[in-house]
Amino acid sequence: MSNDQQFESTPDPRSEQPVQTERVVEHASRESFPASDPPSFTPSRAGNATTAVDDVPLVPVDEARNAAREWARHLCDAMDHGDANAIAEMLTEDAMVRVGPGGLIVGREAARSWFEPFLHGLGTTSHHITDVRIDGDAIFVEAEVNVRGNEGAKEMRPQAISVRMRQGAASRLIVYGT
Repeated sequence: MSNDQQFESTPDPRSEQPVQTERVVEHASRESFPASDPPSFTPSRAGNATTAVDDVPLVPVDEARNAAREWARHLCDAMDHGDANAIAEMLTEDAMVRVGPGGLIVGREAARSWFEPFLHGLGTTSHHITDVRIDGDAIFVEAEVNVRGNEGAKEMRPQAISVRMRQGAASRLIVYGT
Protein backbone atom coordinates (compact mmCIF):
# COMPACT_ATOMS: atom_id res chain seq x y z
CA MET A 1 0.00 0.00 0.00
CA SER A 2 1.44 3.37 -0.98
CA ASN A 3 1.49 6.33 1.38
CA ASP A 4 -1.09 8.13 -0.77
CA GLN A 5 -3.55 5.23 -0.50
CA GLN A 6 -2.96 4.91 3.23
CA PHE A 7 -4.15 8.46 3.97
CA GLU A 8 -7.13 8.79 1.67
CA SER A 9 -10.38 9.99 3.14
CA THR A 10 -13.12 7.38 3.26
CA PRO A 11 -16.54 8.59 2.03
CA ASP A 12 -19.35 8.37 4.54
CA PRO A 13 -22.38 6.71 2.90
CA ARG A 14 -24.70 9.00 4.91
CA SER A 15 -23.17 12.20 3.53
CA GLU A 16 -21.73 13.63 0.34
CA GLN A 17 -18.88 15.06 2.40
CA PRO A 18 -15.76 12.94 2.94
CA VAL A 19 -15.12 11.71 6.44
CA GLN A 20 -12.13 13.32 8.07
CA THR A 21 -10.01 10.77 9.84
CA GLU A 22 -7.09 10.93 12.19
CA ARG A 23 -4.91 9.53 9.41
CA VAL A 24 -5.91 12.39 7.10
CA VAL A 25 -5.16 14.91 9.84
CA GLU A 26 -1.84 13.23 10.57
CA HIS A 27 -0.93 13.24 6.88
CA ALA A 28 -1.81 16.93 6.56
CA SER A 29 0.26 17.81 9.62
CA ARG A 30 3.27 15.97 8.23
CA GLU A 31 2.82 17.77 4.91
CA SER A 32 3.03 21.11 6.72
CA PHE A 33 6.60 20.48 7.91
CA PRO A 34 9.52 20.94 5.52
CA ALA A 35 11.44 17.76 4.76
CA SER A 36 14.50 19.20 6.50
CA ASP A 37 12.55 19.74 9.73
CA PRO A 38 10.24 16.77 10.33
CA PRO A 39 8.20 16.66 13.53
CA SER A 40 10.09 15.04 16.36
CA PHE A 41 7.08 13.17 17.70
CA THR A 42 4.05 11.78 15.89
CA PRO A 43 1.74 10.13 18.45
CA SER A 44 0.11 7.64 16.08
CA ARG A 45 3.50 6.37 14.98
CA ALA A 46 4.69 5.77 18.54
CA GLY A 47 4.38 2.41 20.26
CA ASN A 48 2.12 -0.18 18.69
CA ALA A 49 0.40 1.99 16.10
CA THR A 50 -1.16 0.12 13.22
CA THR A 51 -1.48 1.09 9.60
CA ALA A 52 -5.17 0.14 9.49
CA VAL A 53 -7.40 2.81 8.03
CA ASP A 54 -9.18 4.77 10.75
CA ASP A 55 -12.62 5.61 9.38
CA VAL A 56 -14.21 6.98 12.53
CA PRO A 57 -15.31 10.57 11.85
CA LEU A 58 -13.74 13.23 14.03
CA VAL A 59 -17.09 15.06 13.99
CA PRO A 60 -20.16 12.87 14.42
CA VAL A 61 -22.56 12.96 11.51
CA ASP A 62 -26.20 12.66 12.53
CA GLU A 63 -29.66 13.65 11.33
CA ALA A 64 -29.62 16.99 13.19
CA ARG A 65 -26.32 17.99 11.60
CA ASN A 66 -27.52 16.88 8.16
CA ALA A 67 -30.74 18.90 8.62
CA ALA A 68 -28.68 21.95 9.64
CA ARG A 69 -26.44 21.51 6.59
CA GLU A 70 -29.53 21.29 4.36
CA TRP A 71 -30.99 24.45 5.93
CA ALA A 72 -27.64 26.25 5.42
CA ARG A 73 -27.48 25.05 1.80
CA HIS A 74 -31.01 26.39 1.18
CA LEU A 75 -30.02 29.79 2.69
CA CYS A 76 -26.80 29.99 0.66
CA ASP A 77 -28.64 29.00 -2.54
CA ALA A 78 -31.20 31.76 -1.91
CA MET A 79 -28.34 34.25 -1.47
CA ASP A 80 -26.64 33.00 -4.65
CA HIS A 81 -29.89 33.45 -6.60
CA GLY A 82 -30.52 36.89 -5.10
CA ASP A 83 -33.86 35.62 -3.79
CA ALA A 84 -34.86 37.92 -0.91
CA ASN A 85 -38.29 36.23 -0.72
CA ALA A 86 -36.75 32.78 -0.12
CA ILE A 87 -34.48 34.20 2.59
CA ALA A 88 -37.42 35.96 4.26
CA GLU A 89 -39.45 32.72 4.25
CA MET A 90 -36.66 31.09 6.27
CA LEU A 91 -37.12 33.69 9.05
CA THR A 92 -39.62 33.92 11.88
CA GLU A 93 -42.06 36.82 11.78
CA ASP A 94 -40.10 38.63 14.54
CA ALA A 95 -36.59 37.64 13.36
CA MET A 96 -33.55 39.77 14.18
CA VAL A 97 -31.11 40.02 11.26
CA ARG A 98 -27.69 41.63 10.98
CA VAL A 99 -25.50 41.42 7.89
CA GLY A 100 -21.88 42.54 8.07
CA PRO A 101 -21.40 45.86 9.83
CA GLY A 102 -24.98 46.92 9.01
CA GLY A 103 -27.58 47.76 11.58
CA LEU A 104 -30.04 45.41 13.24
CA ILE A 105 -33.12 44.58 11.16
CA VAL A 106 -36.18 43.39 13.06
CA GLY A 107 -38.99 41.45 11.39
CA ARG A 108 -39.39 39.24 8.34
CA GLU A 109 -40.83 41.97 6.10
CA ALA A 110 -38.13 44.48 7.08
CA ALA A 111 -35.49 41.82 6.27
CA ARG A 112 -37.11 41.08 2.91
CA SER A 113 -37.12 44.80 2.03
CA TRP A 114 -33.49 45.16 3.10
CA PHE A 115 -32.21 42.03 1.30
CA GLU A 116 -33.67 42.93 -2.13
CA PRO A 117 -31.40 45.93 -2.86
CA PHE A 118 -28.49 44.45 -0.88
CA LEU A 119 -28.35 41.24 -2.92
CA HIS A 120 -28.80 43.14 -6.20
CA GLY A 121 -25.97 45.54 -5.29
CA LEU A 122 -23.66 42.71 -4.22
CA GLY A 123 -23.39 41.14 -7.67
CA THR A 124 -23.31 37.39 -8.23
CA THR A 125 -22.20 35.03 -5.48
CA SER A 126 -21.35 31.37 -5.21
CA HIS A 127 -21.23 29.90 -1.70
CA HIS A 128 -19.15 26.86 -0.84
CA ILE A 129 -20.03 25.62 2.66
CA THR A 130 -16.92 24.40 4.47
CA ASP A 131 -18.41 23.55 7.88
CA VAL A 132 -21.74 23.38 9.69
CA ARG A 133 -21.93 22.98 13.46
CA ILE A 134 -24.95 22.76 15.72
CA ASP A 135 -25.46 23.29 19.42
CA GLY A 136 -29.06 22.86 20.52
CA ASP A 137 -31.08 25.42 18.57
CA ALA A 138 -27.99 27.22 17.23
CA ILE A 139 -26.41 26.62 13.83
CA PHE A 140 -22.99 27.98 12.86
CA VAL A 141 -21.99 27.90 9.19
CA GLU A 142 -18.58 28.63 7.68
CA ALA A 143 -18.37 29.24 3.95
CA GLU A 144 -16.15 30.58 1.21
CA VAL A 145 -18.02 32.94 -1.09
CA ASN A 146 -16.90 33.79 -4.59
CA VAL A 147 -18.26 37.24 -5.40
CA ARG A 148 -18.31 38.88 -8.82
CA GLY A 149 -19.31 42.47 -8.25
CA ASN A 150 -21.50 44.39 -10.68
CA GLU A 151 -18.36 46.15 -11.91
CA GLY A 152 -16.83 42.77 -12.86
CA ALA A 153 -14.23 42.37 -10.09
CA LYS A 154 -14.04 38.86 -8.63
CA GLU A 155 -12.90 37.93 -5.14
CA MET A 156 -13.23 35.15 -2.58
CA ARG A 157 -14.52 36.13 0.84
CA PRO A 158 -14.72 34.01 3.98
CA GLN A 159 -18.13 34.10 5.58
CA ALA A 160 -19.61 32.90 8.86
CA ILE A 161 -23.32 32.66 9.56
CA SER A 162 -24.78 32.34 13.05
CA VAL A 163 -28.41 31.25 13.32
CA ARG A 164 -30.77 30.70 16.24
CA MET A 165 -33.66 28.45 15.19
CA ARG A 166 -37.24 28.43 16.44
CA GLN A 167 -39.78 25.97 15.03
CA GLY A 168 -37.77 25.38 11.84
CA ALA A 169 -37.12 29.05 11.04
CA ALA A 170 -34.39 31.51 12.01
CA SER A 171 -35.32 33.84 14.85
CA ARG A 172 -31.83 35.34 14.70
CA LEU A 173 -29.60 35.48 11.61
CA ILE A 174 -26.17 37.09 11.71
CA VAL A 175 -23.95 37.04 8.61
CA TYR A 176 -20.30 37.93 9.21
CA GLY A 177 -17.86 38.82 6.46
CA THR A 178 -19.94 40.09 3.55
